[in-house]
Amino acid sequence: MAVCIPLVFNNYNPNEEELVAKIFCDAANKYFEGIEGKIYALPSLKTDRELDLVVWMDFPKYKPTIKTGFLKIDSVTKNTETKTFKSKKDVWFNSSLFILELKKHNTTESISIRNGNLFVKQTDGLKDASDQSFNQVHPLKNFLAEKLIISGGEVPRITNLIWLYKWGDNKPEGYEDVENLILGKINFDRLLEQLCRLNAPVEYSNNPGNYNYGSINESIRLKMSNFLEDRRKEKAIGIGLISRNKLNNIIRKDIDVEHSSYFKNVGEKLIILKGKPGTGKTIHLANLAYHAKELEYTPLILTFNRALSQDIDRLMEYSGFGGLIQINTLHQFFLKILKNNGLIDEVTSEIFENNNYINLLVDLMDLIKDIKSELEIRKELGIDFDLIFVDEAQDCDEIERDLIFKIFGITNCVISIGNRQIVRKKKTEIRWALGTTKNERQVVNLKISHRNKKDLTDWHNTFSNYHYKQRPWELKENRNLHGGKLILLKTNEYSKALHIQLDKNLIKNENSKYDLMFLTPNKTTNINYSSEICERLDGWNFNYFNNNDKENKTKKFPIDAYRILNYQSCRGLEAWTIVLWNLDTIIQNIKANYVKDFPESTESEITEHVNNWLLMIFTRAIDTLVITFKNYESEEYKMILSLTRSDDFGHMAEIRDYN
Repeated sequence: MAVCIPLVFNNYNPNEEELVAKIFCDAANKYFEGIEGKIYALPSLKTDRELDLVVWMDFPKYKPTIKTGFLKIDSVTKNTETKTFKSKKDVWFNSSLFILELKKHNTTESISIRNGNLFVKQTDGLKDASDQSFNQVHPLKNFLAEKLIISGGEVPRITNLIWLYKWGDNKPEGYEDVENLILGKINFDRLLEQLCRLNAPVEYSNNPGNYNYGSINESIRLKMSNFLEDRRKEKAIGIGLISRNKLNNIIRKDIDVEHSSYFKNVGEKLIILKGKPGTGKTIHLANLAYHAKELEYTPLILTFNRALSQDIDRLMEYSGFGGLIQINTLHQFFLKILKNNGLIDEVTSEIFENNNYINLLVDLMDLIKDIKSELEIRKELGIDFDLIFVDEAQDCDEIERDLIFKIFGITNCVISIGNRQIVRKKKTEIRWALGTTKNERQVVNLKISHRNKKDLTDWHNTFSNYHYKQRPWELKENRNLHGGKLILLKTNEYSKALHIQLDKNLIKNENSKYDLMFLTPNKTTNINYSSEICERLDGWNFNYFNNNDKENKTKKFPIDAYRILNYQSCRGLEAWTIVLWNLDTIIQNIKANYVKDFPESTESEITEHVNNWLLMIFTRAIDTLVITFKNYESEEYKMILSLTRSDDFGHMAEIRDYN
């Protein structure tokens, strides 16, 4: 029998479009009982425009009796002639793709019909619903062309309809002039006739008496079916629990497929991996380093900070490469060389004051500049590695880049660059490709998320468009990483009950306590934000490791304790659950620091800088992002609250507003 499936989650409070989708499907399942086929109803589909309800009907052998017009086509000349049935005829109803623009309006005072168009009353006057409905066709066409990997001409024909689903039995004057209008309770006899009036069935001259509606290429039909069936599985209860191990298996499979196109050039060309936060630059590096080791290279991975070094080590453990590749920070790498070659006696904090570190690296370059062979340079400096992988390379200084090229050679370098992720005090990233020809380098642009689950990626993109439209983030979701959760609350309402809930979610999904990470604002003379968290966790008897304490800066994070870090240390890190502590204060800090470093900055530059920082901060979370606010009156809270309260995120967002 035909089955009509509403593609909605069944375990949360549905929005209006999802409720209507279920009503539509209930009626369809009764009407098409005993008919072979499938019907999918997709509410709140996000394309360039949000579409209220998209329906795909697919019947292999369905022949209802319909009174409608039809197109008579000459099989030789292809000339067409419009005909009308004098009585009802059997029509092969193969498929139909249509958009339902949903309107709650249910009185004659709330609508107006003029010149065949329906206008509906809104707070700012009458709006042309017919025009709105028509303008949804192309966004859906483009969306399906991209998702199905077909041309726009191959997308099944789309019919746009308007459904006043709360309308009663009375008929408004002029309603018949609006050809695509549905009034009140859905009636499938009328709907099928309406679809045939708007997109007439076809009769070919060489096959008289056979009237076909919605005939499409079988391969396109199969692609539509597979796409919608995938979406159904994502929404089903119990299907799509992406645990930590399952997530890493998915990513490892993706990487194994992706890296094969450029792995052959490792050691032959400079490899540059570019991507936005969450696109898997680090795990790509780890995979490449592992496979290079199998080819008898001796690789070294360099990272931005100690926390990231440990995170990469853990990431490699999940991926099956743990303990096989040496990982170090850029500073540790160079400081060891400086000490081993007599340029410094001991490593002290003074090295990073007054440009001392850069000057020491210049001295190192002077020491090796006349040595021609990279192999001889490595022997001279006591370096046992022959292939270098630099993570988060956009923040390197030029002298660090030049030394890496000098020591290893350009073709023995693999670089990952995070787009819009500069942390050090400069406005532009250095150019790693400078001085190389196209034949000497291969640039790989990573676009698909390999960290954030789909609903979080969707929220990130919507936030970016809302906050800074000039340069939105445009992260590309990974269709295999479905799910994701967002929680908003006031900082002083972060309770033991909520924390226990987050902790249980860690264990349920095969994580350790290490995979819950708190990010805090900068410490001030009056406030130590991390101590606020520590006091609560102490009172609740939970283990934690506060990296913001000076004595812990050089220590490794224990696996059985939550991580607490300053937000400035989060770049490249990831966790199953992220708690952003006082996000409004973090944003204010970002603005203040940028203005201090670049006092001539414009308002647009400041906003873009904040936007880039937030992209990096938000995308640390794999599954759950918890955002706390110090002040409910802050502009930051009001902006994020307004965005999240939209129907787009009702299925994944929890707003704990106690006011």
